[in-house]
Amino acid sequence: MSRLRLAAVLLALGLSAAACGGGSGGATGPTAPTSPDRSQIVAIVASVDLYTGAPQRVTVGLVTNDNRLVSYGTATFAFSYLGASDQPAQPEPGPSATATFIPTYGTDGSGGEEPRITLPSEARGVYEAWRDTVVATLADFHREYPLREGLGKEELRSRRFGSLGPRQFLFLLQALEEDGVVRVGGHTLALAAFRPAPDTAQREMLDRIEGVLRAGGYQPPTWKEIAAGLAVSEREKGELLHYLLQTGKVVKVGEDLYFHRDVVNEVRRKVADFLKQHGEITVGQMRDLLQSSRKYALPLLEYLDRERVTRRVGDKRVLVRD
Repeated sequence: MSRLRLAAVLLALGLSAAACGGGSGGATGPTAPTSPDRSQIVAIVASVDLYTGAPQRVTVGLVTNDNRLVSYGTATFAFSYLGASDQPAQPEPGPSATATFIPTYGTDGSGGEEPRITLPSEARGVYEAWRDTVVATLADFHREYPLREGLGKEELRSRRFGSLGPRQFLFLLQALEEDGVVRVGGHTLALAAFRPAPDTAQREMLDRIEGVLRAGGYQPPTWKEIAAGLAVSEREKGELLHYLLQTGKVVKVGEDLYFHRDVVNEVRRKVADFLKQHGEITVGQMRDLLQSSRKYALPLLEYLDRERVTRRVGDKRVLVRD
């Protein structure tokens, strides 16, 4: 890490005292909050075009542990040099600077001369700019990928908030969700009001794909064969498949091999019943059980192994759970 990252590291790790305790030169900090949950403040650098070799103006957001903001007035920042990531050093006290709260356009700037802890809805400042960036990015993503549940959280951070660490970015997402701006999933996020919604033509193709996989039973055609019958671009074919996978209607069992959810559930029941009666099953027995072929029997057994329904013991499988 070069001095380029100095501000982000220092503000994230050591700003609690500087922001809460005031400073020299007449600059004052916010009164330390009495709630233990707000006893620490994280500084999040909003500026992304950081450089070395010359002074620069940096935009910073101050966020408490319970996702409130430090707003209005001024605060004194004290900097220290911590070395590089591959050569850490003992902190060396450096310069200090006084920061002034800058409300974004349309924000009430009459919050007073002293810093205070506010709800995000009271004084936006940097948060408002970040919110607008998230909303615009997600709106573009939803227009381009209307069948996807949302944009990957880490993808958003790397594309738009590269200066934020994972914990700082999590604070931002939590505040946005509490404000009703976004809906956060396990690995993705979307605008709060967005839901994947196929149009009429897409719904017809999705129903057709499901029908083909249901009819294929234990020996379905490959995805390549199914896709060849869809009169849309390769990109849209991929989006249709992605939608069926994310909604759980189709299950990927092997390379280019997909089964309908209902068929997979039937396989689970058949194999579990067989193992309860016989204790173990081979690939050949699986093939006969499904009246299929090894081409399909083996990938299905490997899928059940991954799902911890079965466990391989030599050339056989035994039941792990029903």
